[in-house]
Amino acid sequence: MQKLFIVLFLLLLAACSSTKQETGQTLLLGGEPISLNETSQLIASELFDTITYIPLETNDTLLLGYVEHPKLTSRGIYFISNRSLYLYDLDTGKGLLKIARQGNGPEEYRSLADAWIDAHSGHVELLDNNRKQILVYDSVGNFLHTLPLPSMPFAFAKDEKGTYWFYNNNQMTDFSRSKVVHYNVTSGKVLGEYFPIDPHLADYFYIMDANNFAATKEGIYYMASPSDTIYRLGSDVTPAYALGLDNYKVPDSFWQANYADIMDFVTKANSRDYVYSMANFSLNKDAVMAAFIWKENLYWSFSYLSEKEIHAAHYVHDDFHFTKAFELSSESIPFVMGEDYLYGFLPAEQFMEWCREYAKAPDMQELIKQYGLDEQANPILMKCKLK
Repeated sequence: MQKLFIVLFLLLLAACSSTKQETGQTLLLGGEPISLNETSQLIASELFDTITYIPLETNDTLLLGYVEHPKLTSRGIYFISNRSLYLYDLDTGKGLLKIARQGNGPEEYRSLADAWIDAHSGHVELLDNNRKQILVYDSVGNFLHTLPLPSMPFAFAKDEKGTYWFYNNNQMTDFSRSKVVHYNVTSGKVLGEYFPIDPHLADYFYIMDANNFAATKEGIYYMASPSDTIYRLGSDVTPAYALGLDNYKVPDSFWQANYADIMDFVTKANSRDYVYSMANFSLNKDAVMAAFIWKENLYWSFSYLSEKEIHAAHYVHDDFHFTKAFELSSESIPFVMGEDYLYGFLPAEQFMEWCREYAKAPDMQELIKQYGLDEQANPILMKCKLK
């Protein structure tokens, strides 16, 4: 049932992608193609120095559902949940900001596809692709203005120059027939278009990627299903890293076949054990992490750039705190990497079960008492210190 849920979750969110890529030099993570094993585990002590669990504040105004599009800012971690923007402190888990303005008014959004907090101004920018606009709020949530857009992108990023990168999925419009568009919102000028959309794939291939852009001190990076390549964005788009899923990629002949819809494609691709969904990715100057679906299960891959090894598994064992590995699920898709830490999310109910059944020390039970956790509490922030 869990396998089916992950696939349906990705499909129902309905994002799109294409097979065409730019050319250039690419670093193959780990030095050779990945070999997947259904029982393999990521061992926390081999990848991280420590793991800390931080309950996210729960009250009548801070009630989270599924976490989407997590990103980092100097103030903390922010994400979308229940059609609202939330900002939390990374050390205490205290809620710092909530913007919930769904509606049809001039200061409201009809849809909330993505979010960005400007590193310089602190302004919060929310993508309402339904109405082709970005709504801009100040650092405490007061509405400032809107930025009109020429199309309906599904995700966006803002670079140091203040120009925007939009991800269009496989949605071809009069404005653009490319998946990625570099755009100056102020002048309305297109600065570049990349990854032409394959019209044949646009007829059926709709997969939701939890994240298409990642911001680092070195620049902005891009990844989209079904490609296992991460690209760096700048004056041009160049390939930076490849996960090495060569043995599991969908062959060109399979893409060009005819399918009734996305479910028809998924059923046939799953029967051949192909990897076609890159659920998420994040990185910094030292490490790269990605999530993908294989045999209808979620896998994490992790690699330090200084090591010639890539770790990929469907199970993660926090051997600092627990005696048993946990199975990755749809709740494991959202994560984001900073300079020193990797951040993920755990449902409170699952975390409490681990503490009761598999904790190595009583301090984990004390954490539950300290924060007054119950099964309805907000997710637990998992803070992993990188080596």
